[in-house]
Amino acid sequence: MVLRWVSYRCLHLALATVAALLLFAGPLAEQAQAQAPEWDGIVPPDIQPGETYRILFVTSDTRNAVPSDIETYNTFVQDQADGATGAPFADVTFKVLGSTSAVDARCNTQTHRQDAHCPGVARVDDVPIYYYKGAKVADHYGDFYNGGWDSQESRDENGEPIDVAATRVFTRSNSDGTADDNALGDSSVSNGIPSLSGSEIHSPVSGSSDLESYFYALSGVLTAPAATLVDYDQNDDGLIEVSNLAQLNAMRWDLDGDGAASTGRQTGYDAAFPNAATGMGQRLRRCERTGWAQRHRQLRCGRHQRRHPCRRAGRAKRRHGPRQLRHGQRQRDHASRRAGREQLLQRQ
Repeated sequence: MVLRWVSYRCLHLALATVAALLLFAGPLAEQAQAQAPEWDGIVPPDIQPGETYRILFVTSDTRNAVPSDIETYNTFVQDQADGATGAPFADVTFKVLGSTSAVDARCNTQTHRQDAHCPGVARVDDVPIYYYKGAKVADHYGDFYNGGWDSQESRDENGEPIDVAATRVFTRSNSDGTADDNALGDSSVSNGIPSLSGSEIHSPVSGSSDLESYFYALSGVLTAPAATLVDYDQNDDGLIEVSNLAQLNAMRWDLDGDGAASTGRQTGYDAAFPNAATGMGQRLRRCERTGWAQRHRQLRCGRHQRRHPCRRAGRAKRRHGPRQLRHGQRQRDHASRRAGREQLLQRQ
């Protein structure tokens, strides 16, 4: 169902209908707004444009922990990310959240908070971490290494929930991201348990490095791209298209139809009309959007004007243009006759 509503100039024509709709739309709209928001590509729903974050996942494939070179495991998790359905991680670098005898997990992933922890390894922004297509794992690196994550609902590189009952992850790390006594490459390797709070990175469970298991992959720091503004007045007729109950409920917060809440409810309005373009639904501004005002500066598009200033001005020019031409020709004819009479008088 698609409804359409007009901005302030014609709002009085629709108030009765809108009031009747809101009697039953209000509760349903609130229920619609309460639904969990979806990710925008690889951007979590609570991350705003320009904000930074990192993505975590558990590999869907397994391998052994025999090699002692950390780059072997970095390559493995990067290959898992590159093979994700739809290739969502183009140009995104992932590294293993794991430790060898030479490299701590927090140094390998640049999640250390002090230079002294990882000499020679640059620190990066302290940002929140999210399971891909899932919940937030930690607010910052200190939270990440405090012995328990905010979510135990782990996801793989496709954003799919993993089989938590059967999942053990090779980490060879303590809860603070440092290496423990069973390194990747040793005969026995420490496991993390994603579904067990406090044991996500380190647990008492260990296994033979010859066996195959899963690995954590952590992205570098990502920045949410700038939002693309949306003009919900799709056909540019001054009417904002309304396609769900949340938008219907939000109509009352934008009485002048300019894409911004006018009654202090901007958060709710933004949820109903994400990234709304300012000025949408104001039909009289069409000439500004098409560049007409730049070519004809004498005309101003504003609320005091009538509905079609651009078209009206065009009609006026077409109507008065020939008259102006005729007037100019008459002036030239009069001047020519005057000049002729003066010449005759001089001859006489």
